[in-house]
Amino acid sequence: MLAITKKHYKNIFDCDNETLSKLMKTVKLIANNCVENCGYDGVNLLNASDESAG
Repeated sequence: MLAITKKHYKNIFDCDNETLSKLMKTVKLIANNCVENCGYDGVNLLNASDESAG
């Protein structure tokens, strides 16, 4: 699954705190749903910020 903001940001460092907070709340909601309702044992979260993070 991929969670993205409606507005474009170059990376996590460029994202304002309010938008980042809303994004992470959404990620948590989806992750909880995967564990509670889809039979997942857990989830991996990946964030690659900036070009060197690849």
